[in-house]
Amino acid sequence: MIFKYLDYREYLKSLTSKQSPYKNYNYQTLANIMRIQKSYLSRVMKKEAHLSQDQCYLLSSHLQLNSSESRYFELMVEYQRTGLENRRHEIVAHLKRIQVQQIKSEKFLNKNLQSSSLEEYYTNPILQILHIALLLDGNFEYKNKIIQTHMGLSEEQVQASIQKLLDLKVLSKRGSLFINEAKGMHLKYNSPLTPINHSLLRGVSMQHLLKLGIDSKYSFSTTFSAHQETFTIIKSEFFKFLTQIEQPIGAAPAKNCYQINFDLFPWITGEK
Repeated sequence: MIFKYLDYREYLKSLTSKQSPYKNYNYQTLANIMRIQKSYLSRVMKKEAHLSQDQCYLLSSHLQLNSSESRYFELMVEYQRTGLENRRHEIVAHLKRIQVQQIKSEKFLNKNLQSSSLEEYYTNPILQILHIALLLDGNFEYKNKIIQTHMGLSEEQVQASIQKLLDLKVLSKRGSLFINEAKGMHLKYNSPLTPINHSLLRGVSMQHLLKLGIDSKYSFSTTFSAHQETFTIIKSEFFKFLTQIEQPIGAAPAKNCYQINFDLFPWITGEK
């Protein structure tokens, strides 16, 4: 994905990697596409020269980049070529605005339901957990029992939550079975409810984690130094991970209810 890069050379390098969708590409291949000598491309990659707009056009056309991707590629080259500091700041700001628009969850997750009527759902983490737990295999009596046992809820609390999910039309009921009416539901990244939802759900998750044995959970946390481009690459890779797990999650039998949490944020930013 081109939008995770700020340096066009890093993008060119990615085209020749083992993970590239363009199989068997190497620097000679790229040089041929752009009608330049491999030695000149080597100078470009060493930051001793730059691509021209015509060379960008040839590569974009060959890769069948869409108009947004092609323009982004051109901007990356302009960002590296300009000798005007003010213009450089303007271009990188533009690039980052495009990244924010392109690298967000609804660009990767194909199901996105958003409704003000679901505010109570998003501000009540118990409803969100029960929404999935009620879809597990087994009859209602079995699910009711394990929900009360594992979540420490009374039968009255479970019944009230179930009714709320039905009222919100997140679930429907067919006999003793619950039907998921909101598959893939998630808040937009810029919704005012998103930080509230994440905070409340994280709080409930941490309380539950403290009750679990070491073999029943996996937690990871790290603090690292890097730059903005690395931040964007990690963010993009996580969204790619989300698309990769959609299919196996959708195809898996509903035996257990799991949670994934992921936080990526800066403590200190020194870049201008």
